[in-house]
Amino acid sequence: MKSKSTKQVTPQERAFRYYVMGLNCQEIGKLLDLSTRTIERYMQLGEWKEQTTGKNVEAKAYDLHEGGKTYAEIAQMLQVSKGTVFNYMKRYKAKEGLL
Repeated sequence: MKSKSTKQVTPQERAFRYYVMGLNCQEIGKLLDLSTRTIERYMQLGEWKEQTTGKNVEAKAYDLHEGGKTYAEIAQMLQVSKGTVFNYMKRYKAKEGLL
């Protein structure tokens, strides 16, 4: 029986998830055994602050979709799966009364 191939999660993706949970660079560095400076570089390269400030992720996904982005593009930008983007859209539309 063949096993399903799983996508390897990079340290940068793991760090971003910790950042979204509210951890600071020092805490993320300790968890991933990386320097604080490395985490800061990840933040700059990935524009994490821009992705997580202002609106919540569901609202951002909706705005990106309204701007013409596909679910796959949104998923890549927000570093989540396409299914998660679909769920974000569904919940956001229900919450805003757009369904």
